[in-house]
Amino acid sequence: MIIMKFAKIVLLINGIVDVVIGLTLIFLPNVMTKLLSYPDMPNHAFYFASGWGIAAISFGVARIWASFVDAYVWYNVYLGILEGSILTLFSILCPIIYTDVSYVQIILSLIVGASFMIAYTIALILRKVNNNKEE
Repeated sequence: MIIMKFAKIVLLINGIVDVVIGLTLIFLPNVMTKLLSYPDMPNHAFYFASGWGIAAISFGVARIWASFVDAYVWYNVYLGILEGSILTLFSILCPIIYTDVSYVQIILSLIVGASFMIAYTIALILRKVNNNKEE
């Protein structure tokens, strides 16, 4: 019960973070670029920022919804581990592959990806340990 509650809280927080980042990408993309030390975006790049913002909001709403529906919690925990792992790996490798990208510019995605990957992994490990104790 406590483990399920922990997983639901992580999903809820992750969903809220996704929605906030998505709204920022749609309505305040220049704030995001300045915050992360990117150069000013050309006007046509706002389309891509808004598209990613819409995707982030969609993920966020799905996570918030899943945090209230027991049947969807663990499915979303697995997806959160997958997404967090890929985002963390990409964030670490991006400045190595693309030398004109700095770690300052990827720090937000690194923090978000790694934090939720770790939190979801902890929830899954706790669930597995608890299931093993019950057997």
